[in-house]
Parts: sequence; structure tokens; C-alpha cells
Amino acid sequence: MKISFDQKTVTLSIGEFAAFSVDPSPGSDGRPAGLWRAQLGTHWHETLRERSEKETPGARFEVPVRGRWPHRDWIVELQGRADQVLPAENGVLLREIKTVTTPLPASESDLRETYPAYFRQLAAYRALYPLGREGEPLPEYPRAELLFLEIATGFTQRVPLGADDSNTFEAQLERLVGFLQFRETHLRRLRHSQILPPFETPRPGQEGMSRRLAEAARESPIALFQAPTGFGKTGFLLEMALNALRDGRITRIVYLTGKSTGQLQVLRQLRGMLPPDAPVSYLQVRNKRDHCIHSVFHCFRDTCPYLEDVEARWKKSGLGGELLHDRNELNLDALREAGKRARICPYEITRATLAGADVWVGDYNYVFSPANRSFFHDRPGFDPAQTLLIVDEAHNLPSRVADNYSVRLAHEDARDVLTEFTFRDVAPGVIRAWQSLADLLAGLRSCDACDADTEDSLRAAAVSLGEEMLAAPPDFAALSPDILSRLDAGAALRDFLENAEIDKLLWVPRPGVLEATCLDASIPLGNTLRTFRSVALASATFRPEAHFLRQCGLDTAQDSVTQVTSRAPWRAGAYDVAADLRIDTRYRQRTRHLPAMAETIARLTRQASGPVVAFFPSYRYARTVLDELESRFPHLSAALQERRETLAEQAAFIEESLLLADALFLILGSSYAESIDLLGGRIDYALIAGPALPEVNPVQNARMERADPATRDERFHAVYQIPGMQKINQALGRLVRAPGHRTRVLLQCARFADPSYLDLLDPDFRPAVFITADEDLEAWLQPADPP
Repeated sequence: MKISFDQKTVTLSIGEFAAFSVDPSPGSDGRPAGLWRAQLGTHWHETLRERSEKETPGARFEVPVRGRWPHRDWIVELQGRADQVLPAENGVLLREIKTVTTPLPASESDLRETYPAYFRQLAAYRALYPLGREGEPLPEYPRAELLFLEIATGFTQRVPLGADDSNTFEAQLERLVGFLQFRETHLRRLRHSQILPPFETPRPGQEGMSRRLAEAARESPIALFQAPTGFGKTGFLLEMALNALRDGRITRIVYLTGKSTGQLQVLRQLRGMLPPDAPVSYLQVRNKRDHCIHSVFHCFRDTCPYLEDVEARWKKSGLGGELLHDRNELNLDALREAGKRARICPYEITRATLAGADVWVGDYNYVFSPANRSFFHDRPGFDPAQTLLIVDEAHNLPSRVADNYSVRLAHEDARDVLTEFTFRDVAPGVIRAWQSLADLLAGLRSCDACDADTEDSLRAAAVSLGEEMLAAPPDFAALSPDILSRLDAGAALRDFLENAEIDKLLWVPRPGVLEATCLDASIPLGNTLRTFRSVALASATFRPEAHFLRQCGLDTAQDSVTQVTSRAPWRAGAYDVAADLRIDTRYRQRTRHLPAMAETIARLTRQASGPVVAFFPSYRYARTVLDELESRFPHLSAALQERRETLAEQAAFIEESLLLADALFLILGSSYAESIDLLGGRIDYALIAGPALPEVNPVQNARMERADPATRDERFHAVYQIPGMQKINQALGRLVRAPGHRTRVLLQCARFADPSYLDLLDPDFRPAVFITADEDLEAWLQPADPP
């Protein structure tokens, strides 16, 4: 949907027009929009086309229909393609084909109630078809009919459009224009918004940052904002964005972070910058499971009472006015409480309220994941070309997007699907297709890369599976959530194998387990970024910037990118860093250096007033060192991070460890090292156990083989050193977050003397002392004489 409030025009497809609604609606047939369901019925359209070509000479297919239709003071520009235009007495017959899972035949009233958008779509085609066709003998309204086709059986049912259906078209125009007028009025109110500065008194280094960011946003469509952790990037980004929203340069802000901690920080910052009476509204979008208030997480109308009759309940609830107009923050607790009162799924309430919210805060997936992006992109009024996209912690974006395209499918998964199918009424063709895929998976043997024959066999099996699932889909509502996720993995495998935009690797880590790994998603990532009016990518660790831009599919020769970089003067001298070259943390050398590492950690604990934080590249390495420490120094208490689901549990672990432990072992790259901001100013000594290079595995080997740089050293630098040192920069940046914070850091490994590693460290983290003997460590540990 393209909206011009200045010209009072809106441009959209006829399908989008027919489906337009700001009310909750979990799909026209109550099924979730999974990968299989999105493709239902394609082959039936082709089959019916072939039949019509034989039976009806002169039949036309996919006929363009477009027109400009005035309504009130707006012009609605619509375009689409009618499935079939057939010769008929006194004119033509417009026919739209709709595949459904509803058993046919059904009463016309039931079909109209279940599929109202289909009737609106056909009514729009009938109204618009005569426009621009003065040479054709047409009545005022051509004949039109919907041809419903039950996918499981191929049974068809015709439902003609009557004269009264013209009211359906007019009613939808009224609904659309009413929304446009609401948005127009709201955007006018935003012109008078009061935006408070992000900070009462700027810190050193923050001066002029608001002006620099605003200039960068006006100068080019993509800006890189690099500043240290704790600098206040979130506040300045929001100030720039909210001012652009108020001034009318954009109509919406989308703020993405990869972790919930970052999203919560955005909400806190917004509360501080927007007075209670500000007309700006904002909403954090959480995953569907977090919204669920039913006793079972299974999202089907047939199984969830909060989805049943959701449209009727919404109209009676009055929630649209309450949630969209009476507050500026729409939080999950309020949405869940509203859902309980109205007996409406909170996720559907979120879906409905997004259209009226000005700032959407969420995960990367809502813009960049093929499986999730429709949640944002299908919202009424959302137009990337009028939206400012902010991506925080953007150094993680390329790998996260690649992960979204990757698929894992095991023989056990296919076997579980087949077991479930034995208890359901599933078409034989579907069972045979899954059995074929299961047999292929069972025959896979461990390998670093599948050969071409195996890849061809998997592709053929995935395509056949897709065709059978489309021809006779099972009753999804009767299947368990775990089985549904395995079905979607099968669909994702087909999409993965047929995607020409991503760099792919098929490999088998152990017998019967297929890993379909996306090595590089830079092309779709760059294409998505270019759709937005303006993009701000923010991080403390873009270095080297040219490498990051390539990972994002951006080319400075073609894409206009402005870089805004700032340092924090208060960090000068805040880090006292030494490189301990006595220790070798390389995989094959680790074991013989375990005693020295344990002794070093114990020595640091004697010097520190609180716990020593030791960062490790892997959990296994941390566990090994912890065992050595406990064996040699049983009087010391050390805490090793464990998997904790909630942010509250993670924060409680950190607080308890800071209070009780002598040493705290954290994993580089984890949420504890990159998202929990509780360590700033509270750690006297930190230890980094090696450069945190990624694990050597078939994926990394494939990246080494396919990387752009010509020499092996350059490829190693891009594939291993940059991501490894980036994790270290992230972890150390969280130890000093404000003026007055101080810490001492020991970089343990002989490799920290290598310039290829040192140059990738943030300048504030580069060692001033190199330790080669125990005496050097003791000298570094001695406090400096007071001035």
C-alpha cells in the first residue's frame, strides 16, 4: 500500500484492498499462515486454466484490471489480475478461483461469512473491469462468479455475484478511506509533538551528536552509527527518528534489536522522551508464544477459544479505540489483560493495533526472516518507502539473517511426522512423499558437503513433498505443534534448495541429520535494506566497516552510505590492558596450559575486590578450566553461566554471582556477554581466554573456500579473526559504561601479540603491557604509585 497524504491518493493491489482490515483476523480459513499454507492451490489454478482453454474458446487468463476510483476526497488506485475472463452472452464472465480446505458443497451464506475478502475482491474486479474498455460491449456490471475448489478432493462450487454485491465494494472503500483519514489526522497531531532530549546534560563526546545523526539521515538513505557501549546510541537514534516523524519526513519508525534486553532499553528510552500526553504511540512486538493466554499453545480456531469468532468479539469489545487512542505505550501485559477480558488472542490484538502505532519495536525476524516478515509487511498502511528502519547491535545482523534461511531436518523428524500421520486421515500421496524423504535422510552419512547427486535427490524429494502437501493438505489443526514445525521445516528445505540468492551448503554432521546452512544472505539482506526510506545501522563494533557493508550486501560505489563515528573521551585510560603471552589457548595446546590458566585466575581473585570475570570462546573450554580451578583451588567459588530462559533469571544469576562468587565464567557471544549490562563499573579484573575464533567445522571451511579475498590469510582474517575479535570488543565494552568506571583486563594467549589480532581490537582495549614471565604478571598486578 502506497499512501500519499499530500496528493490524497492510495495505491494498492486489488487483493490487498479486498483483504484490508485493521481488525484481528487469523487467516480467512482459520489456518496459520505457515509455509505450506501460503502455497496452497497453485497447481489447481493451472489445472482449471487448461480445462477452460479446452471448453471455452476465447477465454483469457490473468487479465490486467486497474482503475482510479474516487471516494470522498481520496483517489483509490487499484490494480490486479483477474484469474479468468470468459466470453458470455451480452458481455463477459469474470471468474476468480479460490482454493479452500472447507468441505464442499457449503451454503452460500457460510462461504460469504468465512471468506468475505474473496467476495470483496471479485466485487472490485467487477466494478473496475469496464474502466478503459470502451470498445467492449459491457453492461454496467459484468457477470462475475467465485469458483471455490476444495483442495483435498478437487470438488468445485460456483457462487455468482449479485447486484447487491456492489455495496460490498463501496463498504470496503469506506473502510479503507476511514483508516486513511484516521492516519492523516493522527500524523497531523504528531506535528505538535513534544520530543524531550534523550539526556538532560550531555556527556563528553555526546555534544552535537543529534545534529550529526540528523544530517546523516538527510544526506543518504543508509547511515552507520558507531559509538561505544554506554554512549547513549539508543537515545540519539530515537531523537533523530522521532523528530523525523514529527516533521513529516517519515510516517513510521521500526526499531529492531536482536535481543529482548535491547528492546526493553528502547521502551525505557521512549518513556523518558515522550510526555504522557504525547500523541506518539509505540509497541514492542513479542513472539506469539509470549502472547498466549490459552492453556495450550496451538493456534487454530478449531482448538483455541480465543480465536473462535474473533472478528465478532473484536467489534463488541471496543478495544480498537481503547488501545489505539488512550495511551502511547501498548505493552504486552496490557494486551494480555485485554485479551482475557474480551476473550481474544493477544497476538491478534497486537496484529490489529500495529496499524495505529507509530513506533514498532521488535526482533530482526519481523523484517528479515522469510517466515516472519509478513507480520510487519502485511499490516495496513505499512510502507517501507515511508519508514525509518533502525537496526541496533547491527554487527549481528548478517549472521542472524543467514540463520533465518538455514534449515535442519533429521530422519527422526520425518519419522515422527509419519508416526503422527498413522493416527490421522492423511492422503496416501502425502505419506509416500514423506516416506521417500525419510528414507533419503536415513541414508545420509556424515560428510562435510553433500555431493551433487545427493543434493539433486533431496531437491526432487522436497519438490514432490511440496506438490503432495499442496494437493491434499492434512488437517493441520489436528496435528501437534511439534509436528507442525517439522512440516514447515520440510517446506523451508524446498525453499532453501530453490533460492538462487543465497550461498548454500548441504552437510551431514551425523548420520541421518541434514544441515542446510546459508553461508551468505547478503543479497536478500541488501535488497531489503534498500526498500526503506531511511536506514540507521548502529553498533559499537562495525570495525572493519568495509567488511560489514559487504556482509550486508551494500556497495559504497552504488549505495549511498554515511558513517557517523564517535568515541567516548571518558573511556580514555579506563582500561588497563595487558596481553599474557605465557598462555596458548589454541585448541591443541589448551590442555597443557590449564594449570597456568587456573593459577592466573586464582591470582587475580586475590587482587580483586569482587569477582573476576573470565570470558571463554566456548562452554566446553570454560567447563574444563573451571574443573581445573576447583581441583587446584577448592576454596574458591566460581560460577559458570547456565542456560536461563528469562531476562530476570539471567539478571538474578549475575547479581548473585557478583555477591557470592570469586570468579564468574561467561561465554563470549552469549547474551551474558553481549546483552546483560549489569557489569559496568563493577568488575576490577577481567580475563579473555583467547581470541574467540569460531569453531572449525564444515560451515567455516566452506566459507573459507568461497570467501572473496584472494589469499588464505585474507580469507582467514574475514572468516575467523573478524568475528572472533568482535565478540571480545563487545564483551569488554560492557565493563566500562559511564564516566568513572575502571577495569583491568588480561588478554590470555600468545596470539594477542600478532598485529592481525591487535588491529581488530578497539583502540581502548589494546594492551600496553606484554607479559612473558610470571614476574611480569606480578609487576602488572602491583598498583601504580599514587601521583
